[in-house]
Amino acid sequence: MIEYRLRPFVPTDRPAIEAIHRECLFMGQPLPFPIIGLEDQLRLFTDYYLDCEPELATVAVDSDDRMVGYLLGCVKPARQAAWQRGRALALGLRWLREWRTYDPFTRLYFQLRLRDAWEVIAHPSPELPAHMHWSILPEARNCVSLLMVAAFAEQVRQRGIAEFGGEMFVDEKHLNSRFERLGGEVRARVKHHTFSILAGQPIWRITLVSVPRPRYF
Repeated sequence: MIEYRLRPFVPTDRPAIEAIHRECLFMGQPLPFPIIGLEDQLRLFTDYYLDCEPELATVAVDSDDRMVGYLLGCVKPARQAAWQRGRALALGLRWLREWRTYDPFTRLYFQLRLRDAWEVIAHPSPELPAHMHWSILPEARNCVSLLMVAAFAEQVRQRGIAEFGGEMFVDEKHLNSRFERLGGEVRARVKHHTFSILAGQPIWRITLVSVPRPRYF
């Protein structure tokens, strides 16, 4: 039986984190086709946490010290939102400059991502004092997910923060699942256009938030 353990993030973990993010991007799987410039878009969702709040990052490794998952935390949401807006604007301008060089799949992907970005603006996620971004390889998900969330919950409690949350992507079948088993409640849900088109069925971005006196979110 494979054993897993958690440890704090160190700077040399960055390439493995980016690789897991890429491998789990599409509902726990890689995208079905290559995308030009994908790495820059993925870093939009990891660089802030690794550069600005690395003390809140935790990684999961197996008995061979191979990374199987990560959790990146934030307790300065206003700072993170401002950073992401600035980086997203710069990235969007780059897409416009390079648009003619993109293949049809890349153009479709970025068009869908821009539509999703508009949905975030029109229907923002609930404001939270702390949140997390995470990805775990399928082989380890059942073993380490609750452990990683519990570790972040402890970091949040030590800072006197009452609640925290994170986002998940689910299909129609699991939209009404009992997320209370994770110790959380659904505060918001918005259709995710990119994943819906790629999956051929509606996919929803839901925001799970910790409830009073939980052990896990």
